[in-house]
Amino acid sequence: MSGIRTIFKPLKGRGMKISFKYIILLVILALSCIFSYQAHWLLGVYRTQKEEMELHVTDAMISADIAEMMLRVKRMEADSAQAGAIEVGSGLLGDHRSYTKVNTFYQHRDSVLYNSRKTIYSSKQTVIVDNKKRKNKDTMVINEADTTPFATDERKMQLELSRESFGDMATRIQQALHSGLDHISKVNIAVYDSILDRQLYLYRMYRPHRVELVHYTDSSLKHYTVIARTQTNGYRPSLKAKTFEYFTDIDAMRQYRVTMEPLTTVVLKQMGGVLFAAFVTFSILLLTYWYLVRTLWKQKTLDEMKSDFTNNITHELKTPIAIAYAANDALLNFRAAENPEKAKEYLRIGQEQLQRLGGMVEQILAMSMERRRTLELKKEPILVKSVLEPLVAQYKLKTDKQVTILLTVHPEALTLLADRLHFYNMIGNLIDNAVKYSKEYVDIRIDCRKRPEGEGVEISVADNGIGITQEKQRYIFDKFYRIPNGNRHEVQGYGLGLFYVKQMVERHGGTIAVKSVPNKGTTFHLQFR
Repeated sequence: MSGIRTIFKPLKGRGMKISFKYIILLVILALSCIFSYQAHWLLGVYRTQKEEMELHVTDAMISADIAEMMLRVKRMEADSAQAGAIEVGSGLLGDHRSYTKVNTFYQHRDSVLYNSRKTIYSSKQTVIVDNKKRKNKDTMVINEADTTPFATDERKMQLELSRESFGDMATRIQQALHSGLDHISKVNIAVYDSILDRQLYLYRMYRPHRVELVHYTDSSLKHYTVIARTQTNGYRPSLKAKTFEYFTDIDAMRQYRVTMEPLTTVVLKQMGGVLFAAFVTFSILLLTYWYLVRTLWKQKTLDEMKSDFTNNITHELKTPIAIAYAANDALLNFRAAENPEKAKEYLRIGQEQLQRLGGMVEQILAMSMERRRTLELKKEPILVKSVLEPLVAQYKLKTDKQVTILLTVHPEALTLLADRLHFYNMIGNLIDNAVKYSKEYVDIRIDCRKRPEGEGVEISVADNGIGITQEKQRYIFDKFYRIPNGNRHEVQGYGLGLFYVKQMVERHGGTIAVKSVPNKGTTFHLQFR
């Protein structure tokens, strides 16, 4: 039996270790893949959101530019001394190249101050400012006429428009308006900045910024002069600041430049819901995998403890059976019965071993769930001293170690309402552990006294044994648990003693606690109400 156990157990343990190791690696790999995919997805969302916000900044610049131009037009309309017209046209040539034209006429009273006109067949959009004829009315007239011979074929027009979006065409028209209007009225950059602020607020992405209207002095777009500048009070661009550009007039090489800090915080703020959902999802997955690994680990530990229990209980049960069998064999086959003294001694030995065997069986039975539910305690008032004195005497005689047990009961007639048998077994298990897990000299102190509150009894069992580390103390009351020493246990046992003690103390309405210092000893405190 011993040989079978020695061969079988390491093989099983090794298999469990390998499988559990692979499970851990698989879980780590799965979490890493999920985290990597989620991070990649979030990075993609971040980049997309950032690109959209940067487009929003450009859109806000264009919208502010249009609004600023319209305000200048309205101011000119309000001035009865001014009159003029700006005609803008945009279209496509036969070689598929697009074009834009602008015709500008402006006069102050009867003096023509500016007149620039180019004639190209086009689809024409005209903005007319004429306050000579209508002084008290704001007039903005947009006329559309398909006079270009290249625009007569609708299908051809659709084909050409697919090559260039309406948005680009609108931008060219807007830039053409600038080339005419800026000759008549100067850009008001303060108004432009005020409108830009409102646009950025609408997009929920306002940030302190600097606005500049610049003129490039060469075609390489490397050198420019600042025509006008305004900025948020106290703002100074950092080295990481980003500049957004928008050409107002390509021919005149003029450009709006808006400088602000990177939009990272704004993007992350708007991604708050997505980031929170991703965090919650990953946390749930992490907790799920953690619970899975924890359950598998507990299952593995429980399996090992059950294996140890099976091996150890076999030895524990085998010893009293073998001794009782030997005593009975001597009486039957070796004429020991003819000697009354020997017969009495053998019978006493057999009785003690059977009592020991019965006690172990009772503890094992008491551990079953059904038995714990139906177990009825036979509580009665018992004298603590009368129960513990024979127990102390028995353990002094039955061990090969040098054992000193000091029993203190105060008062002498201290009584406790408890089940006599289970109370005896509880204290017996604590003494047995103290003897087993101590060195050659064993010093045990049992102190029993009334609780300071006046009701109930306190019992402490202290020893000078090897002690229990702090991290192991939380497990010592678990079923089948034995403090491991590598892959072996130097002391025989079956991992039910302290579990039994805790269960019985709680069934009596009490509590149990432990204090231990490695290499100094352990103290168990029992309180009964």
